[in-house]
Amino acid sequence: MKKFLLLIAIVFSGITSSYASHLMGGEITYVHVTGNVYEVTLILYRDCSGINLSTVSANVSFQSTSCGQQFSQALPWIATNDVSQVCPGQTTTCTGGLVPGTQQFVYRGNVTLIPCADWFLYTSHNARNPAINNLVNPGSQNLYLQNTLNNIIGASNNSPQFFNVPTPYLCVNQLAIYSHAASDVDGDSLYYEFNNPLTTPAPPGVPIAFAAGYSLLQPMITTNGMNLNQQTGEMCFTPSQNQTSVVSVLIQEYRQGVLIGTQIREMQVIVDATCTNQNPTVGTTATCGGAGGMTITVAGPSVDSVDQNSIRMCPNDSVCLQIVFSDPDPLDNITVMDNIATAIPGATWTVVNNNTPNPVGTFCWVPTPLDSGMNVFSLILLDDACPISGTQTFTYDITVFDEPYAGPDQIICGTQTAQLQASGGATYTWFDANTNIQV
Repeated sequence: MKKFLLLIAIVFSGITSSYASHLMGGEITYVHVTGNVYEVTLILYRDCSGINLSTVSANVSFQSTSCGQQFSQALPWIATNDVSQVCPGQTTTCTGGLVPGTQQFVYRGNVTLIPCADWFLYTSHNARNPAINNLVNPGSQNLYLQNTLNNIIGASNNSPQFFNVPTPYLCVNQLAIYSHAASDVDGDSLYYEFNNPLTTPAPPGVPIAFAAGYSLLQPMITTNGMNLNQQTGEMCFTPSQNQTSVVSVLIQEYRQGVLIGTQIREMQVIVDATCTNQNPTVGTTATCGGAGGMTITVAGPSVDSVDQNSIRMCPNDSVCLQIVFSDPDPLDNITVMDNIATAIPGATWTVVNNNTPNPVGTFCWVPTPLDSGMNVFSLILLDDACPISGTQTFTYDITVFDEPYAGPDQIICGTQTAQLQASGGATYTWFDANTNIQV
């Protein structure tokens, strides 16, 4: 049901017209090319009612104290994409209209980073949105982003990549579930925490003070606080008033228990009290912490459902999930997007009746021993309410146990005994191999 009327659209556009500046968020990512060469990407998000960004290049700086390295490189502009959260055919501020619009600017180039334990990759841009509520003097503060990298331990590392746009428009008193939908091609473990928004001049950045009523762990005004799942990165909260808030998240990347890099991703969340459309969901009613609406349709002997979002299983076993999507506004069509191809390569995902009021998705996977650990994928739902679409993100995780190992063979005679020690897996049952009798 199209809950935004023309009057509401005018009110919303009136709010966004006060955004004198342009920067709404951004991130730095990189992929290893060969040797010491990395392809570095800077992505910036622009409020289309503000100042434009360069379509030539943008600077990113690189610093390592231990290696005596300090240089900047202009990354060429690659593309400008319209990522506005609006219904199809809507005219936004990006195209001369009044409805709030957002553009994504992509800059990318190859950079040589010799092996160093303490690389900083950082950038600073003027200026933040003066309409931001949760920071002190936001219009006088720059947007500062940085990554760290230890490419001695983390040789040939690729940073996490993001699938979800960090510029959501939300409604007051409606549950919001958001995930950056990050994936790591190297299979490294990712951990998330709230980060203090930073400004210049150089690493490690200068923290910006929060305005009264806001804090590091509560960067938005909500009914029951900001809930951040540190393992999946999913944020769940209900905004309780109009606000334009910066939410900065630090992603830590671990390889075999060793920290090899960090990454700051900054987002701007706009909350409005005039909208009445409701967000699409899974199952019947979305809640924080587990109402993922999944049904296990194929379960091998080791598959165990922890909750509605989490599964545990052994490698080489099979699992299939069915997920049903719906919208409290029954006439809204739902588009289902996913990051499964990059987050869990080898899994299959099909959606029946996509772009209708009731899509149904099916996920199937047979993990290998190389997939041990937590594997996370995200589904992004977008309805076609006008002019601002409703959106919701749901995150699912599958923990694959290490392949069980019963230890080296031992030979005993007569009354001798042996201490058996297993590793990998979860719980164990011991059997006599000759008789298949439990011991």
